[in-house]
Amino acid sequence: MAFLTDLPTELLQHIISFLEDSEPPSIQHLHEEPSEALLNSPHHPIKDLSRICHRLHQTTFPTLFTNLKVSLDTIDDILPFITQHSFRTKVSTLLLHATTQALETAKTLSISTDVRPWVRILALIESADPHALTILLPPSAFEYILPYDLRLSDEWAFNIPYQLLHLSHMRDPIRATLDAVPATDQNIFQVRPWTHCIYNEGSSIRAYSTYEYFHKRGPSLLNPQKPAEMVHFLLECAPHITSFDFIAVFPFPHSDMCQSHTRKLTRFLTYMARNLKHLRIQLAPSSDNGILDDTEALGTCQRSDLWTEFENAYALLMRRLDVGGLKCLTGFTILDYKNPGLRDVIDRVVGGYVFTGEREWRHEGDGRWNKIE
Repeated sequence: MAFLTDLPTELLQHIISFLEDSEPPSIQHLHEEPSEALLNSPHHPIKDLSRICHRLHQTTFPTLFTNLKVSLDTIDDILPFITQHSFRTKVSTLLLHATTQALETAKTLSISTDVRPWVRILALIESADPHALTILLPPSAFEYILPYDLRLSDEWAFNIPYQLLHLSHMRDPIRATLDAVPATDQNIFQVRPWTHCIYNEGSSIRAYSTYEYFHKRGPSLLNPQKPAEMVHFLLECAPHITSFDFIAVFPFPHSDMCQSHTRKLTRFLTYMARNLKHLRIQLAPSSDNGILDDTEALGTCQRSDLWTEFENAYALLMRRLDVGGLKCLTGFTILDYKNPGLRDVIDRVVGGYVFTGEREWRHEGDGRWNKIE
């Protein structure tokens, strides 16, 4: 009987390639509420195979780090390893994450070494050069990668453990040899010619239980401490982005004191991605999210408030699509349309605006609307 390890290396590598996962958890769950579920997969056949013997370890080693996961406080430890094994051409996806404890460690390290977290993050991106980057951090930590400060005074009311930013592009093999000097003055949107972006800011449900919830503003890339500062830094900083996904669970659309969340979103995109062609939106929990059945998570909030704000958000979004600066937009997709129970509401709300304003939109089915030329 022939053993697996008796096969030629080329044939062995071909067999192993069939065991590779098509997508890691950090890619599969981008539209779910951000959590530590993105960090671990119950299915890891390549890793299991690498533990059998020395030869299988050597054969699987190049593919073990195709999907690289790094904690913010361990960047200094992983960088020499990446360089030693020439991972720059092997890493496909990079997941950068941090728990609250890891953040404290990173802050302490920054103070002791006088090296800002952004410098370390940039060094990691330059060394690994992934075509897809997923950042999973507590909301306040996003200031490490942004060129402006966030408004975090109401963060306590939302109690959002993690938010997610995902960026991807087609890797250019020629460009990979040119980036010898990290551009520390760039921000996360500028370090690569990203073409697709997903921002998942988590659930606002907890804040609905607080007094006068509609006056509060959640921690978000859309809520800068100084709006003019955000405009200055983001203006045309990501011209390559042509598609953007915005995921949130019942964000606050408007109040007398605050601009609507959808207005902030379209303003953010107008400054950041002037060439945006397609926008995808999700404003309700996915079908796999049981938060609406969790009485502890709902607290004292009224379900009617959640759905009222949901409808208002989509109505305001349609108004902003007509008057906003997204001149290149050719289509938008409402991901909530996957939920059969929400289709009538979406058809009614969105349908009232598709033939108004400067543009006309045609529903192509499954929640996809394209601009009529």
